[in-house]
Amino acid sequence: MIAHISEVIQGLDAISQAIQKPNSLNQVHNELHTAPIQIKQRLNSENPRQVIPKRGFNFIQYSTSQLHRII
Repeated sequence: MIAHISEVIQGLDAISQAIQKPNSLNQVHNELHTAPIQIKQRLNSENPRQVIPKRGFNFIQYSTSQLHRII
């Protein structure tokens, strides 16, 4: 999970750097759309049964496909 946090920080750094450059709104837009997808793919590829818990519900016991059926 620590690796995921560092990836999130790197993504935020890339976004903040892009914001500081003129005419880079397209790059910011791309970063905002691709970062969550990349993080989700990494989480699913490393351990498909481990999902970030939300609101105290124990998601870790369910796989991603089971969660989609629940939600």
